[in-house]
Amino acid sequence: MRTLRLSLVGTVILVLLGGGLSMAVMAQEEGESPLVTHVTGTIIDTSYDDSMAEITYAPGDVTHVNGASYVETNVWDDPRLPAEKRLILNFTTYPDDDGRLMVARTSIRLDGPDGAWAGTGVGLAYPDGTSEGQDVLVGEGAYEGLIAVLYCGTDMGCTGSIIEGDMPTQPALVEPPAE
Repeated sequence: MRTLRLSLVGTVILVLLGGGLSMAVMAQEEGESPLVTHVTGTIIDTSYDDSMAEITYAPGDVTHVNGASYVETNVWDDPRLPAEKRLILNFTTYPDDDGRLMVARTSIRLDGPDGAWAGTGVGLAYPDGTSEGQDVLVGEGAYEGLIAVLYCGTDMGCTGSIIEGDMPTQPALVEPPAE
């Protein structure tokens, strides 16, 4: 009986989602689409400073670093993205068969003459020296009302989009399954 009830609930949700999606497509066709500009960039220089960071060591050869400073210089194909990206990093490194794996969370700011971008990012740095990350930034000043979502990596350079609109609201946390 419980399986049947869950199947029925699942079917209702799918029907509602399907109807909602078709309504969203209709609304998008009737109004203007948001402006999306795809961007690319190249990282040309980086500097790292952990002199003011709090560094702690945990069992299992795990290292926590909070408050490190990182500056990245980029060349972008869109003039709205300033070259200098300043970050505050909190990261943890873990031993790996090939060296150390780093998991990072960042606070980011790009300041330019017409406006700024501010937000957060997440990233991974692998034992082989490569890294990748995603930044989500909200525009300020001349860039107010814009969002930049950027993906950068040592192997791929940078790519992403500048989107006209507001950030979606944060969803509720996923609840654990009921037993």
